[in-house]
Amino acid sequence: MRAQRCALAAAALALATLLPSVDGDEQQRLPCGLARMKCLYRDGCRKALDNYMDGCLDIMNGHAKTCNDFCTKSLIALTSTQPGHALMECDCGEDQFCRATKRRLDPCRPQVQYANRNDTVVSCEVAQWICGADNLCGTALDYYFRNCRAMFAGRRCSRRCNNSISILQRQQRAAKLQTCACEGDAPARASCVDIKRNMDHLCFHKPVVDEEREEATNVIGGAAAQTLSAAVAIQVALVVWARWAAAHCW
Repeated sequence: MRAQRCALAAAALALATLLPSVDGDEQQRLPCGLARMKCLYRDGCRKALDNYMDGCLDIMNGHAKTCNDFCTKSLIALTSTQPGHALMECDCGEDQFCRATKRRLDPCRPQVQYANRNDTVVSCEVAQWICGADNLCGTALDYYFRNCRAMFAGRRCSRRCNNSISILQRQQRAAKLQTCACEGDAPARASCVDIKRNMDHLCFHKPVVDEEREEATNVIGGAAAQTLSAAVAIQVALVVWARWAAAHCW
């Protein structure tokens, strides 16, 4: 168990300085221990970091020379968040493991930088990863998937589904979902195209169907508030854990 905790801390530190600053200006970089804690107590950043650890382990350890698809997506999601970006640029001092990992992750660099530019179009799957790495956007995306099943099947767009789409579209990290490209194998691509077509015809050009006659905004807003309240408790626990890990692993 202790080895797993230390591996988490080591992998987080290994991500440091992966990419240069977005604006190129000189900025004061956080110590990696502090940057690591800031990422760990944000649920979205922590999940993206977990995915990075699973997907990038081979290239991080020098067992692979290329960045696999899962690793690339996890890095895109992680570096799209503010705490993940701060971790990426943190000061790892004289730690040679961090420096070696930066060199090994060089094959991932072009795709990660490209995907996180504001003017680029990414696949709809990558756009979902970016949204899911943000707490509010990820919550809105969950409600969209939950409330729009009938629309996915091409049957109808309920008021609750329409409201979920509206909430999702207002999230900053959902911007790439509105321009994303349907990619993948033929069935996945066809399903993605069908969902986009159904949304356009059922939700945007026809009156919505109010089946349950409930105020969707209140339902979603109340549930989202409960989710965020739970996230605060998780954040506090993660801060305590991260401080313990920093004291015992470095």
